[in-house]
Amino acid sequence: MRRLWLQIMVVVSLAVIVAACPPLAASPGKVTIKFQHQFNDAESAKLAELVKKFEAANPDIHVELIRDNAQNYYDKLTTSILGNSAPDIARVEPPKAVQYISAGYVAP
Repeated sequence: MRRLWLQIMVVVSLAVIVAACPPLAASPGKVTIKFQHQFNDAESAKLAELVKKFEAANPDIHVELIRDNAQNYYDKLTTSILGNSAPDIARVEPPKAVQYISAGYVAP
């Protein structure tokens, strides 16, 4: 069940990003999306597989996976958001999501 949840979350996240991107004709070259996460080894491997499939289907989009398993992940994420250097996608645990949504850090 956890693997299915991970797959659904990744596909939905990538679909939202792609829908928000300008038309490819408007942007010369390849677009890079930064995806920051805290997945364990097995989850990271599965995510990398899904990203590889996504990139094969969308050759003008590159997904840069940023794995950060530090204890201060959320502090660093908040600092990067406030410093305008946040990743395009950040995986946030559901209990923490409310904090980021209410602070206005989540794009519609």
